[in-house]
Amino acid sequence: MATPRRRPRLRLRKPVAKPTRVHVPKTAYSRRREKGATRSAAADATEPDPGSAPARPVVGADLTASILDSLPVGLYVVDRNFTIVCWNRTREVGPFGIQREDVIGKNLFAVLPSLKRSAAAEEFQRVFATGAILQVEQETGSGADRRYYRITKIPVKNAAGKVTHAITVGEDITERRRMERQLFASDKLVSIGQLAAGIAHELNNPMAAIASAAEAILRRGRAADFATLRDADDLRVLLRIIEEEVYRCKRIIGSLSDFSRDPGMGRQPVDARELLDSVAGMLAHQARTRRVTVRTEHAAGLPAVLANEGELRQVFLALILNALEAQPDGGALHLKSRREGEGIVLEFTDEGPGIPVEHRSRLFEPFFTTKPPGQGPGLGLYVSHSIVTAHGGHLEVDSTPGAGTTVRVRLPAAPAVASHAG
Repeated sequence: MATPRRRPRLRLRKPVAKPTRVHVPKTAYSRRREKGATRSAAADATEPDPGSAPARPVVGADLTASILDSLPVGLYVVDRNFTIVCWNRTREVGPFGIQREDVIGKNLFAVLPSLKRSAAAEEFQRVFATGAILQVEQETGSGADRRYYRITKIPVKNAAGKVTHAITVGEDITERRRMERQLFASDKLVSIGQLAAGIAHELNNPMAAIASAAEAILRRGRAADFATLRDADDLRVLLRIIEEEVYRCKRIIGSLSDFSRDPGMGRQPVDARELLDSVAGMLAHQARTRRVTVRTEHAAGLPAVLANEGELRQVFLALILNALEAQPDGGALHLKSRREGEGIVLEFTDEGPGIPVEHRSRLFEPFFTTKPPGQGPGLGLYVSHSIVTAHGGHLEVDSTPGAGTTVRVRLPAAPAVASHAG
């Protein structure tokens, strides 16, 4: 029997309507949305994988050159043969400016003949040999045209740690020096006022000796003719007393005049130990008045320091005065000096009450003082710190409440050849 054929099942499809495209004109708002979406997509595409290491930024040679040219200080670089390999744009301007094209590849001393070759070469050699930064100050011109510059020489090392080049940076610090000198002068006026009473007392003693010797000579002169005077030896003794005491007065007045004089910028080898003893002698009356015993302990064979004697005198005066004022009821002041490495250390130790812990962080701030009103503007330590730092040294303060204070001044020894800026 034949199998009946199955009729095929009909499948009906729903009609699909074609989408109607409607053109919507772009507005300012839609354009901003589009740009924002594009930027966001670009940022997502370039955003690094959180798990991967951050990419190291690459600084091109053009950017490095632009950075050097944008610096507000003059800069040049020399190699070990003193050949100039870099000269920034700031070094091209000003009264001493020279165009870069005229110096690159040339010898430094041929380009700047005004440099003292022996001194400048010695400075560069120190940088190449030690790998340490060298800083000096230079004064140019006179009167209204006087300018002050800080010259810094910085070593450049290769991957092996060898110094191959030296960067020289020249910074005009005229305005800063002017403000510092105003502060120094203000502090100096206060110190002169404190010295006045002591100087007057110190002059009284030799003047009394001079007056007594002169009166004795006059009395003997009335009694007999000088030509027939038999006790001529006594006369010589009296005249010698007058001579010695007059010169003593001259030294006292001279020390005050030296302190009052503008120290200028010049530096020369100074015997710091001798200068410290001289300042301590100036303040002998203040120490006796306060019943403070001054003891000195100096090591032998200390090297000289390259310093401005007037500024260093001001530092020693301020530190000794501080130590005396810290002991109004008596005590002792220990002045010590010793050699340390390539320099010297000067210590000022008092037996006062010490410095409270909460005040130590502000010791070198200008106008900070714990003294009563009218006893100083609070510039002594600030000025001293500024002067010592400008001389390439360090000023440190150690204090224990109830056990006194020690101030240390560390200064580098004067080099064999006096330093000149280059």
